[in-house]
Amino acid sequence: MKLRTKIPLVYTILVAFLLAGKGESQEGLPLVRIGVVPAMTITETIKQYQPIADYLNRRLNINAQLMPQKDYETVIEKMRNNEIDAAIMGSFICYRAIKDIGVVPLARPEREGDSTYEGVVFVRKDSGIKDIYGLKGKVFVYIDRGTSAGYVYPRYLLKEKGYNADKFFKEVVFAGKHDAAILMVLNKKADGGSAKDDVYSKLEKENPRIKKEMEILHLSSAKFPDRTIVVRNNFDSILSEKIKQALINMDKYEEGGKALKEAGFDRYILTGTGDFRNLERMLR
Repeated sequence: MKLRTKIPLVYTILVAFLLAGKGESQEGLPLVRIGVVPAMTITETIKQYQPIADYLNRRLNINAQLMPQKDYETVIEKMRNNEIDAAIMGSFICYRAIKDIGVVPLARPEREGDSTYEGVVFVRKDSGIKDIYGLKGKVFVYIDRGTSAGYVYPRYLLKEKGYNADKFFKEVVFAGKHDAAILMVLNKKADGGSAKDDVYSKLEKENPRIKKEMEILHLSSAKFPDRTIVVRNNFDSILSEKIKQALINMDKYEEGGKALKEAGFDRYILTGTGDFRNLERMLR
């Protein structure tokens, strides 16, 4: 099996995280450094989560700052070294951080009644392939090794049937982003791939070619928790509880509801280690 990794463009983390707050002085307030890894551009990520940080600042009289990081390995290392206090994490990296450094999950956003996502495995319709096992000896595109939908799930399907996922495909590619993986299969750069179901659905609505030319072979039923806010294990427990309560009660206040709407969420719900049991089962 050949391994080909698509290396992302090196980008400089600008001073976007210094935009926390709206020009108000926050000197002397409890500092909460929140690590975020941009799933989109840094600007788009800051734009989405800044209303949440601003609300926490006003509600709790703290100085919460969004601090973009290049990858989740950096986030974990900085939390281990007390350089970051909190982070927004996808399901697999959150599970890893719970196990490796004892982070404490607080809450995750819900939108239209859903706070989780599923993994999908897909191919082009003209491939004639009916399931992932028909991709043996083909080119497969993952997202990266730190994703549940884009790496853990397809490998779990193979392991269930007794296949060695490391030797199953002729070649594997790491696209880095979910939309990129979908487009690679659409444009015949890979024979099959995996990604988050919500990203697939979004692209399907935006690009009619996807509905016409592609099909989903497998849909997980794992309910992976999405975008969980966590704090490091030695973070101030009183402040941690205040942040958790402020998040899960945001939708009860006009100001909180407005911030949620700007971020594209309906509310935050409690998240605990038990929410990662399905993922843990796949990793055994």
